[in-house]
Amino acid sequence: MLNLGLTEIAFIFIVAIVVVGPERLPTVVRWVGRQYGKLMRASDELRRAFVIEADRVDATARASDLKKRRDEARARIQAARDSDQKDTPQPREMATPSSTEADTESEGNDPGESP
Repeated sequence: MLNLGLTEIAFIFIVAIVVVGPERLPTVVRWVGRQYGKLMRASDELRRAFVIEADRVDATARASDLKKRRDEARARIQAARDSDQKDTPQPREMATPSSTEADTESEGNDPGESP
């Protein structure tokens, strides 16, 4: 991660002993280690938050895409049903006597006449 070689680590160690002093060096190293751990935990939490948000956005996009496809499929099914109903012959209703036939039958019997 830091990509340090042996000479760089030795140089940092010597500078730390000179600047901090040998009696305070263990305390400073522990403090630096804790801070590094906190930084790594914060980095992991931030990375996790980004991944969760990206997954949420992806799931929302997939859900809207699926809804659109479902609506298109329903429209195609309805169109197919409508075209099938138009092509299928419908049963005819029973023929009722037309008004001219009823008029000709009633002309023979006058309602005022008695049989």
